[in-house]
Amino acid sequence: MPRDDKSKALQRATSDIIGYENFLTELKTRISSAQVRAAIAVNKELVLLYWQIGRDILNRQ
Repeated sequence: MPRDDKSKALQRATSDIIGYENFLTELKTRISSAQVRAAIAVNKELVLLYWQIGRDILNRQ
């Protein structure tokens, strides 16, 4: 394989690796973001539930 072909193949491989790393970073960011949104939604629902339970207990006293 001529030197220019090896150089181009190496550049392509390096570009593929960098592209893959960027792809993985984007996936990790999306997963993390979705996990945070899910945790916030769960916490919101639990707080509402606890407030409702507290209100129901006060009404029964």
